[in-house]
Amino acid sequence: MHILTGQSGQEDKQEGEQEGEQENGGQDDAEPEIDLEEDTPLGESTFVDESQPETVEEMPGYRCPTCGAELVTDENTAATVCAFCGSPGLIADRMEGARRPSAVIPFQISKEEAKECFLSWAGKNKLVPKGFLGRTVVDRMTGVYVPYWLYSYEVNMALKAKATRSYKRSHDDVEYIYTEHYRLYCNMDSAYERIPADASEKMDDELMGRLEPFDYSKLRDFDMSFLSGYLAEKYGKGSDTFSENAKDRAITAAVELGRKAMEEHDKGYDTLTLTDQRAKIRATKTEYVMLPVWALHYTYKGKNYSFMMNGQTGLFTGELPLCKKKAFAWWGLAAGACFCALSLISILLGGRL
Repeated sequence: MHILTGQSGQEDKQEGEQEGEQENGGQDDAEPEIDLEEDTPLGESTFVDESQPETVEEMPGYRCPTCGAELVTDENTAATVCAFCGSPGLIADRMEGARRPSAVIPFQISKEEAKECFLSWAGKNKLVPKGFLGRTVVDRMTGVYVPYWLYSYEVNMALKAKATRSYKRSHDDVEYIYTEHYRLYCNMDSAYERIPADASEKMDDELMGRLEPFDYSKLRDFDMSFLSGYLAEKYGKGSDTFSENAKDRAITAAVELGRKAMEEHDKGYDTLTLTDQRAKIRATKTEYVMLPVWALHYTYKGKNYSFMMNGQTGLFTGELPLCKKKAFAWWGLAAGACFCALSLISILLGGRL
């Protein structure tokens, strides 16, 4: 990492000026030649893709005639319930282009643990309709491996910035305000591994986002045996669909890292404003993996509800049907309590609020 600091001027009420100077804040001998007094742009950003090419392999699977979900599993799993709509009518099929993933995070949460978590969570909600909670509902919970793309990048980020620092001096009972202006340059390398993107067409992106993060250090080489007893959705969107967004996330992280480095180089700056940036990005790896999720979909009075749990960490999200009668009764009690409290306060204040 290189950080250059140039003091471009000092101003006060007497309009004083000082010559600029440079400090080498890097540890490397090969310091880039940057004239901080010049406003020459850093140049265009570049991108090189050296990630591994994708391969395609057919795998046995099922197709849901209700919602159209395409699911893969091992040949010994009796898949009877769709993990996305709860339909029991899956059709055995051999799907074209069901790409074999490179890695998988195995389930760490058992089905019984997931079911008990759902029952405990739903049981704490007093507005759930009577009779809704039962084994007939929770037994339909399905373990599904959700397709994800993971992107890894190496980024060389060059940044230019302007900074100021002000201080006061008194002379002959007159207070002077001095403002120093600096031009900054930062050049640093950073790496970002396994930026995730949900490749599922059926899973709700917002709900899946609530289940993150997964511990990618637990990824294991994929083997069909991992699918025994579970379903896995075929990815619906190729890696190119999410690569730009993943690359933007890496660039944003590199810019913030560079800004932080310049701020910490001299913590006395009052302001720091980025004026130019140039990124050299190299995509080092693109992985297609499967991540474990427990999914439960249920219908109450014609409306669909979902519950999902991270099959590795136990983090969950979901929604429950509410009984309108219980809700009205609860709000009535709450309103009555508020009215009584306000009435008591009014009495204590002599009838004045």
